[in-house]
Amino acid sequence: MGGVPKKILFDNAKVVVSKRVGSVVRFQADLLQFAALMRFRPDACWVKDSETKGKVESTVGYVHRDFYYGRNFADLETMNRQVRQWCDEVNREIHATTQEVPVERWAAERACLTPLPQKKPVLFRIQRAKVNKACLFSFAKNQYSVPKEYARQYVRLEIYEHEFRVLVENTEISRWPRTTERGRQFLIQEHYHGRFKGAKQSALEIQFRGLCPEASTYLEGLRESRGNSLREQMQQIVGLSGKYSTDEMTQAMSRALQYRSFGYDVLQRILRKQREVPSSLPQAVERPSAQAEAPRLPRVGVETRDPSYYAVRVGSATWKTSSMD
Repeated sequence: MGGVPKKILFDNAKVVVSKRVGSVVRFQADLLQFAALMRFRPDACWVKDSETKGKVESTVGYVHRDFYYGRNFADLETMNRQVRQWCDEVNREIHATTQEVPVERWAAERACLTPLPQKKPVLFRIQRAKVNKACLFSFAKNQYSVPKEYARQYVRLEIYEHEFRVLVENTEISRWPRTTERGRQFLIQEHYHGRFKGAKQSALEIQFRGLCPEASTYLEGLRESRGNSLREQMQQIVGLSGKYSTDEMTQAMSRALQYRSFGYDVLQRILRKQREVPSSLPQAVERPSAQAEAPRLPRVGVETRDPSYYAVRVGSATWKTSSMD
């Protein structure tokens, strides 16, 4: 458009209006900040005012009927080229309501727009995330690391078009490029410096232990049973985190630990059955603990007798058991 209208009318969506009582409207703070930068006044239409909103919504139906239906598009570029040509054609026809040609009307209205600010405002959205004990947080179905001192804390994400920043209060602790990949874990090794005492852990092991609370115990069993192909098994299991949630991984590893069954194929089969046919899995068996109380047996009374009663009598002689010399 090359400019900004002095007033813009919005629907009463939550991203625009935080609260409304009659004609009194409280707009969202982000919208007010953007309006101040672009120098326009926001306004909200009346609730359930179909006439006002219908002016905009009816144009969608017009585009569907007059342009979209009956056409084929090889790709988005082809569709954009065709719709631009269609707009140029219909905007040179007389409008049924205004009885004016849209391109001529637009030429007159453009002079009323406020010029765009010389410096384009930096736009971003804010999101909150929880860092787990493995110093990882989730964003857009991926996991990212932060320095070890921020484990188990909440962080604020400032999400821009091509990157996002990670902040605690107003301090930036990391910055990442945005990606279309999903199910990946992105780590910076320096974030874990001194995090694990004792043996040095690889980035893959850190990823594995961060899958769920049971992952560390499961890894020990996996190491014992799949020693020759451990790294390959770990990589395959880490890859499952892109398809299954932390809760699903927790349940599957708990079940595998109970039956001492380790390996990618086993874990994948459990995860698939948990999601698709959970009734096909055997019921978990509760094993009694070592400290469990022994079952109570019935108490049976026994008559007490003197040992001489058990002497063996042969004829008139009495023979008693005695130790041999």
